[in-house]
Amino acid sequence: MRHAPLFARVVFCLLVTELGMLTFSLPAPAPGFAADAASAKRATDAAAPELILQLGHTAPVQSVAYSPDGTLVASGSEDGTIKLWEARSGNVSRNLLGHPRGVLRVAFSPGGERLVSIGGDHSVRVWNVQTGSLEHSFAQFTEYAGALAVSPDGALLACAGGRLGPEGTLDEVALWDLASGKLRNTFTTPERVHSLAFSPDGRTLFTGGGRVQGGKSSAFVRSWDAQSTTQRNAFRVDGPTIESLVISPGGTLAAGAGADGTLWLWDLTGGQLRDRLAAHSRTINALVFTADSRQIASASDDGSLAVWDTFTGKNKRRIKTGGTQLRSLAFSPDGSRLVTGGAEAEPASGGTRLFDTRSGNLKWMHAGQGVRVDGVALSRDGQLLATGGDDGPVRIWNLPDLFVRRLREPHTPPPQTPVRSVAFSVDGKTLGSTRGDHQVELWDIRSWRLERRLGDEMTDIRSLTFSPDGKAVSCGGRMGLQPLIQWDPATGTVLRRQMGPDQVYSVAYSPDGKWVAAGCPRSARIWSADTGDERHVLRQEGSYVADVAFSPDSRTLATGGGSTVRLWNVETGASRRVLTGPTDQVDAVAISPDGTVVAGGGHDRIIHLWDARTGNQLAALDGHTAPITELTFAPDGRLISSGADGSVRFWSTVEKRLLATLIVLPPSDEGDISTRWMATTPEGYFTGDDVNRFVRWRVNGKLYPAQRYGKLRKESPIVKALLPSYRTAK
Repeated sequence: MRHAPLFARVVFCLLVTELGMLTFSLPAPAPGFAADAASAKRATDAAAPELILQLGHTAPVQSVAYSPDGTLVASGSEDGTIKLWEARSGNVSRNLLGHPRGVLRVAFSPGGERLVSIGGDHSVRVWNVQTGSLEHSFAQFTEYAGALAVSPDGALLACAGGRLGPEGTLDEVALWDLASGKLRNTFTTPERVHSLAFSPDGRTLFTGGGRVQGGKSSAFVRSWDAQSTTQRNAFRVDGPTIESLVISPGGTLAAGAGADGTLWLWDLTGGQLRDRLAAHSRTINALVFTADSRQIASASDDGSLAVWDTFTGKNKRRIKTGGTQLRSLAFSPDGSRLVTGGAEAEPASGGTRLFDTRSGNLKWMHAGQGVRVDGVALSRDGQLLATGGDDGPVRIWNLPDLFVRRLREPHTPPPQTPVRSVAFSVDGKTLGSTRGDHQVELWDIRSWRLERRLGDEMTDIRSLTFSPDGKAVSCGGRMGLQPLIQWDPATGTVLRRQMGPDQVYSVAYSPDGKWVAAGCPRSARIWSADTGDERHVLRQEGSYVADVAFSPDSRTLATGGGSTVRLWNVETGASRRVLTGPTDQVDAVAISPDGTVVAGGGHDRIIHLWDARTGNQLAALDGHTAPITELTFAPDGRLISSGADGSVRFWSTVEKRLLATLIVLPPSDEGDISTRWMATTPEGYFTGDDVNRFVRWRVNGKLYPAQRYGKLRKESPIVKALLPSYRTAK
């Protein structure tokens, strides 16, 4: 069904733009745009309204925390974002771009004015809760970072991590002044620390962790003077390491969670082990005391949440969450609510849930419904954009009219197997798609029907491409010494099985049709398209070459492997230039239609642009919130990128800026595969299907329905004008 586009013609000043984190401010209406007097007065008198997208995390939630006043819940996820939720309604109040490699821990300062986070990038960040601005960023650790605590008076921030020393990794704890961001002290620890906690008076810092020595595992809890950093006491028990450590608000009990599901309780006044409870069948990831110290809650990988009486050791309540792996939890200040974060049963999804402590009833829940986009392709005439992702269907975006359809066989549900790659034939009549199992699909674009299936000869199919003359389609995957297969798309017969390594990650034809290139383990390879003879083996750093791209004149091949992009002479196989800038694995490369610009992107979430002639970096385009999965240039030089964050983004390589973003919105019904979508521009123009369900206005810290400024809505061609619709391209 074709959806009538809904346009909102609202003039915004962009504050932040990213998937799931779109924040716009609204000034007074521009001339010619209707608004009632009350709305105009509110927009003028109040702080500028911000538009907040109401989307959940798209990866497991690693940490949650309640604000001291109980009004906000913070959640940090592997998707690299931090969300602040209204505790009562479950609405997203603010979004923060956390850490490139995921957020591991979050904690509020005692006054609630700051939020502290620690990430997989080994950095520590301090945020202003009211404005969402980043106040401080620390990079003390180089090897790992995984625990944090804020002192009760809000003066000190303690973090545990590891850095490389002369004799290997040093496990240490660093103490910062939270207000100024100055480093106060550091001290090393005998074992790796997984959890930190301050005593109620802030004078003592407790560390929980463990080590393996002589084949024997031991768990340790140590106490340190927070000012001098000298050790005071140590508790040791045989068994797996302490994963979580908390100190009771009264300062008399310490609770530790074991990797084997054991809950330990120590009496800090007497220094004795008080209880050892078989609390869960799997690892306990988080513990939290109630304010009166009478109860403690535990969250586990077994999907259950349990509440215990700290005096008797008896289980008071157990809540099962249906397959969810619980990674974190927090009590509301009054103890009436428990919030949890974890990994949902839905693949690559994270959930934040709020429970009533007394009844165990679920009050609200937000689970991520993001669709990772692995493949993106633009038809030669620029009218159609194809995407493939991890939820199964191939989506076709009609750019001139801005609507989306799913490709599937009549009267059959769409398959759930992830789509890894999509490509249009040169004549635009056929679309090819690959599935992660062993299927290659050829779709007739005129009828929107499946024309034929190819495959069953290989597994883990990653990439496909059509030859320039349309007489062959090549597909790369895993199949012994024949990882590259060429088919006749008209008949489905195999033309050639290419000998080579045991895996092909990407494949491309040269524009002149002479060569086929493939990304392979530790190298790229070039074969003759006619004979299949191997021309060159191009060695590159990194465990594999993730992507390859030819220049328009077919003389240069760009390869992405490790943290670099290389340019090669196709005739001689010589390396022409090494392009540096990425800080992590490069997964996508592309060369502009005029051959002057090379683009690369990957795990660091940045699109890097280089001058193909000099190798100088031209720009670093920041916008994706998860790894970049594909890059392709449109005929006029605009760049299209896709990402694991579920977005497709359009960039101007001349102005070096983001033009527009397309995202798939969550489905309306459980189990449905969505065709709902949203298109936005950095200036704040947006359009989409059923958009009002996913937006709220934030004014002076309060959220309002999308309809609050509904009279400012007006049809506009702005979004469509920025998307690449190239009717003149041939």
